[in-house]
Amino acid sequence: MTEHNILINRAPVLTLWATIVAERLGFDQDEALSLGKAVAGLTAQSKGLGQMRMDASNLWQSLSSKMAS
Repeated sequence: MTEHNILINRAPVLTLWATIVAERLGFDQDEALSLGKAVAGLTAQSKGLGQMRMDASNLWQSLSSKMAS
């Protein structure tokens, strides 16, 4: 029997999960989606730091640009 593997990008799954949690906590849909995207983005950045794919200055620049917009 042939083994089939499924690869899933976890960022959209994490975004959806965090969005649903925020909605259940009482945030409206737009706010919940923003929070979901923030959780997924920060999780990806922290993983990148852990794997040494991103240094601290890149993280600071990324966070600063997101705060400015």
